[in-house]
Amino acid sequence: DPGLAVDFDVLGGSVNATFRVIASDGVNSASASSTPFSVPTKLPNAQIIGPTRTSLRSGDLAWFQAAAWDLDDGTLDGPNVGWSSNLDGPLGHGASLPYYTLSPGTHTVTMAATDSEANSASDTIVITVSAEPLIEGQRQWADTDCSGALDATDALSLLRGLAGLSGSACDTIGAAVVVDGTARDWGDTNCNGSVDISDAMAVRRQLAGLPLSLPPGCPTPGATVIAVPAP
Repeated sequence: DPGLAVDFDVLGGSVNATFRVIASDGVNSASASSTPFSVPTKLPNAQIIGPTRTSLRSGDLAWFQAAAWDLDDGTLDGPNVGWSSNLDGPLGHGASLPYYTLSPGTHTVTMAATDSEANSASDTIVITVSAEPLIEGQRQWADTDCSGALDATDALSLLRGLAGLSGSACDTIGAAVVVDGTARDWGDTNCNGSVDISDAMAVRRQLAGLPLSLPPGCPTPGATVIAVPAP
């Protein structure tokens, strides 16, 4: 084909760009290059893709995630992706930022992606954080972050509790509770008598639809239970 239409909007920027054409008859080939030309640099693209849950309790995990990229620089991450809240100010940097300490109130969280030439693009999300304490009673077994549903953050919350790190306001990992009339430890998902890494794996297996081996009377992760603190 003797011609090719090129859309400059999908090319990275350059002040010294060239095109090269190569012609071949199947055995022999020849090439030629154009004179240098300029392609304008492009603005970055920025989109917030997480958290998907925007109603939280104080202490819940807000896992901020961004898709940020630039035609000139490629994927943007680290210090090139910043997060801030209109209530709490700067929150941190990175395309993936777990955050546990949003203050109560309605937050407008802004993610700004900046490329190597200081061009910037941003996206926002509104998150409401309630200061109300956990209401004891009906819960879902292994819902350690108290989101109201079993999800991947419950496994993370268990691992954080085992590591002695802060978590949700209601995920006191290892706390003595009475679940449907039976004394258990909160977070002992597989009811083996202790809270350990196998409990996080049990959550992941349940979410993946894999079989679980649970002792008689042990609730299935995600099942609705009545849980109250042990006397």
